[in-house]
Amino acid sequence: INELTKQTTHRLQAVVSDKHLIWLYNSPFFDDLEIIMKKREMDVKVMTIYSPTSTYVIEQLNTCDCDFAFLQIHDQPSFILSDNGSLILLIDSEDRFYAMETNYESMVKSYQNLFDLLWKNQPKKK
Repeated sequence: INELTKQTTHRLQAVVSDKHLIWLYNSPFFDDLEIIMKKREMDVKVMTIYSPTSTYVIEQLNTCDCDFAFLQIHDQPSFILSDNGSLILLIDSEDRFYAMETNYESMVKSYQNLFDLLWKNQPKKK
């Protein structure tokens, strides 16, 4: 995920469950993202479900210049899209998280369309 973030030039978009959001929060992801965003203009949009966990993380990230929105549809797949044509799917197992990265154009376009539709229809939280 950090490599994907470093390779992003202008746009990073994510749909994550609250479990994945807290995992990203406890990793260097948002810290690294802030450093990169200071060096270049980036549009970062993150969507997650409304929960005590997600609202806590968003409040803690008040210095991050990211746009946040709450999903009204639960059980969406978690994924991160980069403008470099890469996609990371975040997958839950019973006791672990897994990630799958792909640059397969058809999958990237499909998830980009999914993100665009979800973003267009959700109330924003900043």
